[in-house]
This record gives sequence, C-alpha cells and structure tokens, in this order.
Amino acid sequence: MTYYTIFAGSPVHDTDYIKALMRPDSQLICADSGANIAFQLGAQPDVIIGDFDSIKPEILSHYQGNPDITITPMDDQSTTDLQKALNLIPHDAKEIAIFGALGGRMDHVFANILLLEQYPAPMRFALHDEHHSIRILTEDFSFNGQIGDKIGVLPIRPIDQLKYEGLQYPADAIDGPYTLGWLGTSNVMSAPSAKISITGGAAIFIHYKDAR
Repeated sequence: MTYYTIFAGSPVHDTDYIKALMRPDSQLICADSGANIAFQLGAQPDVIIGDFDSIKPEILSHYQGNPDITITPMDDQSTTDLQKALNLIPHDAKEIAIFGALGGRMDHVFANILLLEQYPAPMRFALHDEHHSIRILTEDFSFNGQIGDKIGVLPIRPIDQLKYEGLQYPADAIDGPYTLGWLGTSNVMSAPSAKISITGGAAIFIHYKDAR
C-alpha cells in the first residue's frame, strides 16, 4: 500500500472536499477524534490511534465492534495524536493526504505544518482543508490547478535558487539565497500546470484554491 489518508482532530464541517480528494485505494488512519470525521463521512478506518480524549465515546464504541479496524490506545503525551498517526506511515509510502489538521488554534496549525520536516521525504505529505493544500518542499515540485489560484512559497531553511513556471510573478528576479522572512506570497497561477524549482533549503508551499 503506497497511499495513505490521515484524519486529524480539527472539526470538519463540510466533508464534500474530502470525498473529492481522498483516494479510494488509500489506507485510512484516524488520529483520535479524526475518527469522528470518518464516521461523518461513512468511511471505515483501518487504524484509530491516540489517547482517545476527544473521540466521541459512541463513535469509539461503534468502531470497537469491527474486527477489521485496529484500535491502538496510546497515552504518550510527548507526541500529538497526529504525530502518533504519522509515525505509522512507512518510509516507502508514496503520498499521504492529511485532513483535519489546519483548523482550530494557530499554534496547532503551525505545529502540524512544521512537524512534517521530521519525516523522510516531507514533500509526500499534503495538508488539506476546503481551500488550501500545504506541503513542505525540499526539491522540485509540479502541480495542477486553475488559472487564478493563489500560490505562496515561504522559505523555512535558506534556499539557494528558486524558479517558477506557470506562475505570474517570477521568483528569480532577485538573487538568492531566499531565507526565512522572504515573502513569496500572493503569486497567481497563469496556467493550469505549474512548477516550483528549488535548490537547497526548504519552503512551505501553500496552494489556495478560490471558491468558484
């Protein structure tokens, strides 16, 4: 199995976008109250893991009756429930989609984004909500969207060279290095396919999809 989906604990009020983005052949891991999202979707988790302080008791009881679901209580308070789920992902997994990690308190949101750097090949992980897809880029990345979508590229480690294709505003109009604090915000897709070319360092990539 090379594709995984993780449901984290932030509430998701409209699940339609998850249905559109979630691969049907992916393995589903729920981090604690992420199981509430699975229940809301009518999806069956493969694994539920966490300290179970926020999953609804009736939902936990519902899934406990299914022998095909692995339920793993873990009281370790040195890791978040999302980290517990991420620690289950094998190194050779191709793509990991994460839902329910961008809402709620801002310190949790930043932590959920930045912790991806702790894992091998962090570009495999994509955090999604209704309008955003967020990754940490450490190498070249191609993506699709709609003309007019907003793109942000925010360095978190110094980048030697940075080039764009398919975006309205070039990055290489200035000399590198591109460092923390360089604001690569509010770029715009000028074509349905685009590419970020990156040499050295790492950046948070934010793809904002306008409601249409």
